[in-house]
Amino acid sequence: MEHRRSKISKFIDQYGIFFILLAIFFAFTFFTGGVNIKARNIVNILVQTTPVAIIALGVTFVIISGGIDLSLGSVIAAASIVSASLAQTEDASIKVFPSLPAMPFIIPALAGIGIGVIAGAINGFFVTKTKIFPFIATLGMLTSARGFALMFTKGETVSSLHPAYKFIGQGSILSIPTPIWILVAVTILSYIMLSHMKFGRHVYAIGGNIRAAQVSGINTNRNLFAVYVYAGFLAGISGIVITGITNSGQPTAGVLYELDAIASTVIGGTSLNAGIGTIPGALIGSLIIGVIRNGLDLTYVSAYWQQIIRGVIIVVAVIIDVQKNQLRRKSR
Repeated sequence: MEHRRSKISKFIDQYGIFFILLAIFFAFTFFTGGVNIKARNIVNILVQTTPVAIIALGVTFVIISGGIDLSLGSVIAAASIVSASLAQTEDASIKVFPSLPAMPFIIPALAGIGIGVIAGAINGFFVTKTKIFPFIATLGMLTSARGFALMFTKGETVSSLHPAYKFIGQGSILSIPTPIWILVAVTILSYIMLSHMKFGRHVYAIGGNIRAAQVSGINTNRNLFAVYVYAGFLAGISGIVITGITNSGQPTAGVLYELDAIASTVIGGTSLNAGIGTIPGALIGSLIIGVIRNGLDLTYVSAYWQQIIRGVIIVVAVIIDVQKNQLRRKSR
């Protein structure tokens, strides 16, 4: 009997979040009169969820390692602005760099991703070298990156972009929107890194017990630095995707996305106590946030109430995480 309960408990722990996603989806299907389940709306949910889901994958690495990253929403804005500024066409009415000639799309795209990597490297440096709390280091980057994005274009939106941006945000391959393909690619990459590479094992070890990891010969500083660089790298990609979806660079892009990403990872089973978490869980958690946001829009819930509901979701996710950790301690 006890063995059977253990198997049921393990099954719920592994797959319960998926059934929660289905329950929320079908609940909104009922409340919206079936609008929620239409293929066009499902695709819309996936596309809208992509930017948050991408950075949620990076947040998963960070939280498993015992850290936190509050800067990713602002890094998205900085990456979007820099990339868009370099990708303006010759006929743009207002150019950030008037004398800059048109260049291949790959250059502004790499510049945007590079901004994310630099921001992540700065976060990683402060966390590993100065030993300040990740909360403080990334909070400083949150403010600085947003200020940089606003200063870079004096708060203006950057438009008239290279045609490739429209393909990234609004195009499709085999009838599937390009942002979804990008999400699939980074999800596979993240899954391989976390579950099938030495780097992933080291991340789990550091989150489980950093001193034990050091004693076993793991270079904890190098791995933690890499964790923040990877999170920044994904924020840069997310910035490119958002730029493509809106076909513009906006200094206000990504506001509060970092909180949605943290909520997504925690809802997906990543423990704020570190050492526990999965990439599939983070992806499903992101989809839950996306389905809820879409359902609230379709049921005409005001934007103000939506923010309140999102805040409640974050608190509830943390409470559930605390309860699960207490149960794990009792079972040992």
